[in-house]
Amino acid sequence: MIQLFRLIGLSAISLIILAVFAAVSLKNEMLYAAMGKTTNLAEVARSTALTFHEMATRGEIDDASAQSLAKSAIRGMRYDEGEYYFIYDGQGNELVHGTKPEREGKNFINEVDAKGYAYIPDMIRLARTGGGHIFYWFPKPGSETPLRKVSSVIGVEPWGWMISTGVYLDDIDAQFWGALRDFALIGGFSIVFVSIIAFLISQSIAKPVRALAAVTARIGSGQYDVDVPATERTDEIGVLAGAIRVLRDEAKAAERLRTEQERFNRVLRTIGAGNAVLFHSVEEEELVVSMCREIVETGGYRMAWIGLVEHDEAKTIRPVAVAGHDEGYLSLARMTWADEPRGRGPTGIAIRSGQPQVNDCTEVDSTMRFWRNSVLERGYRSSISLPMKGARGVLGCLTIYASEPGAFSTVETVSLLVDLANNLAFGIRATRERRRREEMERQLNQAQKMEALGQLAGSVAHDFNNLLGAILGFAGFIVEDTGGDDPTRHHAERIIAAGQRGKTLIGQILSFARRGDLRRECFSMTELVDETRALLAATIPTTTQVTFSGQVEPMPVVGDRDQLQQVLINLCINAHDALEGQPGQVKISVAPTIGRGDAFTRLARGESDNPVEADNVWVDASGTAHVAVGSFDPALSHVSLTVSDDGCGMESLVLQHIFTPFFTTKNKGYGTGLGLSMVHGAVLAHRGALVVESRVGSGTTIEVVLPVSDESDGESVIDTSVIGSSLSPTGGRLLLVDDDPNFGDMLLTALERRGFEVSPFSDPLSAIVGLRRHRDDWDAVVADQIMPHMTGVDFIRAVRAECPDLPCILCSGYAEDNLDDESLKDAGIFALLRKPVDINELMEILSRAVAERGRAGKVGE
Repeated sequence: MIQLFRLIGLSAISLIILAVFAAVSLKNEMLYAAMGKTTNLAEVARSTALTFHEMATRGEIDDASAQSLAKSAIRGMRYDEGEYYFIYDGQGNELVHGTKPEREGKNFINEVDAKGYAYIPDMIRLARTGGGHIFYWFPKPGSETPLRKVSSVIGVEPWGWMISTGVYLDDIDAQFWGALRDFALIGGFSIVFVSIIAFLISQSIAKPVRALAAVTARIGSGQYDVDVPATERTDEIGVLAGAIRVLRDEAKAAERLRTEQERFNRVLRTIGAGNAVLFHSVEEEELVVSMCREIVETGGYRMAWIGLVEHDEAKTIRPVAVAGHDEGYLSLARMTWADEPRGRGPTGIAIRSGQPQVNDCTEVDSTMRFWRNSVLERGYRSSISLPMKGARGVLGCLTIYASEPGAFSTVETVSLLVDLANNLAFGIRATRERRRREEMERQLNQAQKMEALGQLAGSVAHDFNNLLGAILGFAGFIVEDTGGDDPTRHHAERIIAAGQRGKTLIGQILSFARRGDLRRECFSMTELVDETRALLAATIPTTTQVTFSGQVEPMPVVGDRDQLQQVLINLCINAHDALEGQPGQVKISVAPTIGRGDAFTRLARGESDNPVEADNVWVDASGTAHVAVGSFDPALSHVSLTVSDDGCGMESLVLQHIFTPFFTTKNKGYGTGLGLSMVHGAVLAHRGALVVESRVGSGTTIEVVLPVSDESDGESVIDTSVIGSSLSPTGGRLLLVDDDPNFGDMLLTALERRGFEVSPFSDPLSAIVGLRRHRDDWDAVVADQIMPHMTGVDFIRAVRAECPDLPCILCSGYAEDNLDDESLKDAGIFALLRKPVDINELMEILSRAVAERGRAGKVGE
């Protein structure tokens, strides 16, 4: 009996100690939770202040505005139904008080609480040394009664601020004393009750007591899910068991409160990190990748991924970012937002409904049945799927997985994460809009550059053609005046050859600028390639084997024969250069266009209008880089002129720039960077397309695709070099007008050497005066197009008004004169010659003009 009472006494003492310990532990847990909560909340306010400081550092706003905005933001922040923040500077001046604005601007360095404790200096000291917690007495908002309070203190170093917020401990104390009182009452009642009936139950008390003692020990070690035995008994053991059950439930509630607080703190950390990502990310890829990474690393979640909605037939969800323990899950899941089995999971439902979907427990959630085994293997015990809503519907979904059940069970957690997903959707839209604006600006700049280059090309062509005309003409005089063995004749012939090369270069510049003349005629691509063989044999060294293959059929196209021949020559020269001096092959073929593959699909969709866009270049699984540019109509027949080599090949970064003017990978002095630019301009001017594929170390293939035309489709071509009939050469008196002294002197000399009597003028107004003085003495007029005071066309109109039957020949070296057959006929122009003028051609035209005028005069008689 004594042992029983000893046992009862020891049990009672243990129960009291355990109750006190549990109550103290509960109080400490609640205190630590409150301190942790204030720390996280202070961190949120600090992050807000640092965000505005970073904006000031980047120059987006000044520092004073940043501080003002930060104060306003923190002053308005609330939590827990009215709790607030306050800020002091290093001298004790209160900068912000959430509920008592009258305190702002005043110094409280010497203020003491109800116990006489000057807490402000200690707060400032803690803020300067990394932060911490302060216990003091302070009244609640709307009250004058001081209550005990704990505040978290943290510093904002750049501005020398101390940010603090706190919670009052009266609720914790009340819960502590209430729990202690309950434990005391239950323990006291149990002891009294057990003592009275101890003798009666002495035979049945030992075993249940030992069981309850064991349960109590397990509760003390943190095992709150243990079952308490004997609770159904109505005796002392039942009372004791009930007390222990109350103890267990209180401890379990405290643990649940701590867990929920930790989860809430985790969400707050995640939100803070996510907002920082939104502030700093510039590109969409950077934004989504960084967001997933911060959710996993800062929030401590198992895995996070972002998928964007595809409006294809399968309604695919395309993953764009993932972080954490994925382990191939997304590739296996193959999720969709269609209303079918793979689309009826949380992510698919969230996208279709526009509402967040919470999976509290993977093991029992019905929406997870399709993926349950794979998900559990990777440790995903709960999840939340958050739709990212845009202006036109749902953009995609942010899905987060946790390693414990119920991680997203509270309304507050879901609400905060929904806000994060909406902010993420806004960030994606903002980055896309910024990129769209930047792309439009880039395209505008590119168009302006191309326009400027085109204008430059026209100006260069005009001036350079005058120079070339004079050089070729005077060099021709030397050739005419010297014998075949004279070294001077040899030098002159080399000058002429160099001038002809310059003439070709001008033609390439004009073709690049799309300002050269496009002479339309119908011809066979097969014949064009055959005609070019001899030119290629003289141009490309014999170390490079050039082979030809293709159709025997004509394969007619309508276009500029000379320009397309230059396209073929430029492609072959580039192919030879790609061999880098080593023996190799250049293959040329002409065949009907097959029109299959990704390149032609892009061309047919009109997705390849700009050749220098990185989006137009792609690399296939074999490592081959591709680019396609131009237009292609699958409904029409096309012919392909293909040039391929087995040279060094090009990587995708080089392929992005091959049609860019003046871009070259050749050594200095070996390339102008205009060859492929001319090819690009000429092919697009013929409404064609270019398809390029290249692989480093394997070579390059360039396919020129042109629409095939029937003979009847070709437009009739008026020969703008000669408008007149063939007549026998004769002399005559000429009126010559050209403002360029070198070119004018060359023409004067050439005409006089061939028997013409020439009156030169450098100004069209003076020439008109001279014409009127000797109205009937002229046989023909030769005039430049670009002159001071008036153009050549206007000058000839004035001449024809004075002398309607006087033949007029126009010379032009300008690229933008827009002279077509109709305008030539309207102005009464006998012939148009392009500078640099071929002297023999000019002589032939003049002879015809003079002879034709003379014959017309005889008929009139």
